[in-house]
Amino acid sequence: MRVIWHESDIVVGVRFGKPGTTERWVIGYDPSRNSDTKFVTISMRDWMVSSARSAEVLAQGLTANEYLPEELLKE
Repeated sequence: MRVIWHESDIVVGVRFGKPGTTERWVIGYDPSRNSDTKFVTISMRDWMVSSARSAEVLAQGLTANEYLPEELLKE
């Protein structure tokens, strides 16, 4: 299954991952940012935080790397 992420899909608290893996990520934000480049991804396994990106760039990356929202993942 392939999902196309849109800018409007980038919402704080959305969990996502890849089929066949157990690691999950959640979308967060960096409140110290004053620009639209404020969204981060946080690993639910080790709490690693990515660098901040805009919603558009994050959506493009999730689509390109074939991540799915958690509700579409089957364990």
